[in-house]
Amino acid sequence: FEAARIDVLDHLGIGIETLRDQGLHLIVVEARLRFRAPAVARDVLAVHTALTELRPASSWWHQELRRCGDDVLIAECDVRTATADPAGRPRGVPKPILDVVRPYVTS
Repeated sequence: FEAARIDVLDHLGIGIETLRDQGLHLIVVEARLRFRAPAVARDVLAVHTALTELRPASSWWHQELRRCGDDVLIAECDVRTATADPAGRPRGVPKPILDVVRPYVTS
C-alpha cells in the first residue's frame, strides 16, 4: 500500500524527494486494514489507490488490493497521512503542491 501511494505522488510529479526538498516528510498516522479474501502464492495482485480527503497538513487515502484476472477484492485499507518537518512537528503542505493534488481527490 505504501509503495502505491508513493507511485501516485511520483506520477503527479511530487514524489518523496520533492517533499523532502520542501522540508516535508509524509508519515502514516492511522491505518485501517480489512482482509476480504485470501491471496495465495503466485497470485498477481494490483493496488488501486484513491485520495479521498485532502487537508492542509493531512490526507486520507482509500486503497484496494485486488487479484488480477478475476478482480477479487483481497484487502482494503484506509490510511491517513500527515506532513511534518524533519523534527516531526506537523507542517502544512505548500499551496502549489496542494493545487497539484486537489483535482485528484475523489470524494
